[in-house]
Amino acid sequence: MRHLLLSALLGTALLALIAPAAAAEELTVKSISAAQQSGATADGIIAMINSPANTVAMTSDDIITLRNAGVPETVLAAIWARIPAPAAAAPVAAPAELVFDDLVLVTSFLTKHREGRLVLQGDTFTWQDRDDPKQNFTFQVSGLEKVWFTCEARTPDNFCYQINFAIVRGEDYSFRDSHRKSGSNASVTTVMEALRTYFPRLAFGAPDA
Repeated sequence: MRHLLLSALLGTALLALIAPAAAAEELTVKSISAAQQSGATADGIIAMINSPANTVAMTSDDIITLRNAGVPETVLAAIWARIPAPAAAAPVAAPAELVFDDLVLVTSFLTKHREGRLVLQGDTFTWQDRDDPKQNFTFQVSGLEKVWFTCEARTPDNFCYQINFAIVRGEDYSFRDSHRKSGSNASVTTVMEALRTYFPRLAFGAPDA
């Protein structure tokens, strides 16, 4: 009787180990698109992406495909975090200068937010103030502790309108898309895509709301 009970317990334990493995899924553009079309929420899709049992079989080109299909930026950010940087691939060299227009520097609630643009030259970001050059400043990509989006809940997706930079030693900076009110976030997403392309080893955090 004891042997039969032990065998039953071992069999139950084995089934418990096999069940999660059987549920593991390889996530692709097709499966993410199917989940969205079936009515799954952004949070539900993100939970599926972040599950250790699942693997993400996608590339940076697939991110563009999903964005064009209307997949929320919060979902795309979660996918980015699961895409490993190619171990053997040579790093992609950034152009000598990249200019990101139509940005707003977020300041304290006591002062007016400032409009301008970010210019990336090598490892250095320069904020160029639209109205007052004395307000210009620089910070290094190599000194960034984390980069992440701020989003607001919208139906049927989350709208990411602000990019944030946490600096290891120094001030933190946040920049909003100047066309946020008209429904565009192209300026901040372009900055994020450039960082992911040319500085893939940066720490990219999950979006906040």
